[in-house]
Amino acid sequence: MIIGHPLRPTFSWLQRCVVLALLSIGAPVYAQLGPPGGVDEPPPARPAAIDRPSYAIALTLSVHQARRDDFSRHVLLFQQPVRRLEARELRYTLDFHLDLTTALYLRAQAPLSQRHVRAQVAELVVSEDEVLPPLMREISSFGLADPTLAVGYRPVIGKLELALELGTVIPVDDNPESNTFPAELPVGTGQSELFAAGGPSLHLDGFEAALEYRFGFFPGSPASYLVRRIGTQSFATGSLDRFIEHRLSGALAIELYEPVTLELGGDYRRSEQPGIKQRGEVFAFLPETHRDEIGAEAGLRFGVARGHEIALRYRHLFLEDWNEDPFFPVAIPDRGLSLSWTVRAR
Repeated sequence: MIIGHPLRPTFSWLQRCVVLALLSIGAPVYAQLGPPGGVDEPPPARPAAIDRPSYAIALTLSVHQARRDDFSRHVLLFQQPVRRLEARELRYTLDFHLDLTTALYLRAQAPLSQRHVRAQVAELVVSEDEVLPPLMREISSFGLADPTLAVGYRPVIGKLELALELGTVIPVDDNPESNTFPAELPVGTGQSELFAAGGPSLHLDGFEAALEYRFGFFPGSPASYLVRRIGTQSFATGSLDRFIEHRLSGALAIELYEPVTLELGGDYRRSEQPGIKQRGEVFAFLPETHRDEIGAEAGLRFGVARGHEIALRYRHLFLEDWNEDPFFPVAIPDRGLSLSWTVRAR
């Protein structure tokens, strides 16, 4: 349940088709399982069983929300001064994992984002004697967010598993539909990413542990929300310079009693602040060169039938780095509750 103003997306016939397609994938799963008795940015590393299936499909429903009152750093989406931003997101994520061999696999992720933002625009000074009061504006969106494609290699040595994954995040939509105040909230930052991740995981009876390092490289791309009006009939276009991101995460899975497993995880992320490229030059528009975030996650995983699992998790972010994130509220932090349904088959 989201506290506050509800999400108010607008649905076109194409968006309805996408939702129906996702529901059609999940329906056969529910039919096999029956009514359940229990329950990035990329998520932190989680241990995975060595006895791997031929494929796995996971459907995840997550709720994210954040509020920003500090605007000492620039926000890319808005040209006008903003006093407050409240962002809420309901995200449906489909993950597909396919084992090509005992060690080689493919992975794809398709998130569908439904989001709503309330923005308080600062007062407008018309003259010395006339000042327009602050205005509260609302924008929303619904659509396919940036998907992920990856290939990985996971050899097993006894109880130890090593993993290396290479992949890319593909930008889909970054258009705010206006060059003044955004008419629509973009579902993506418009920035492509190339990443490499890897680390070991240990699997013992009733206990699993994993450690992962992830390196992300953003080559820098033009984005629709970087277009700025600089005159009556003049606009300035720009793109972001390249930047990188480091992430170190760890996770534990402890079997409390069959079929309930406790999951604990944490991660540290350091992200470079991008510069803006304009006419061949790069301009730094933020005072710091990077921002840091520390996250923690806890959850319970239930084995409800052979090859079927349900998990309920909560993720918290301690440093609230979205107060320094120029992509907020296009990029909404992934703190909040999530409910996932995973099916594994051979």
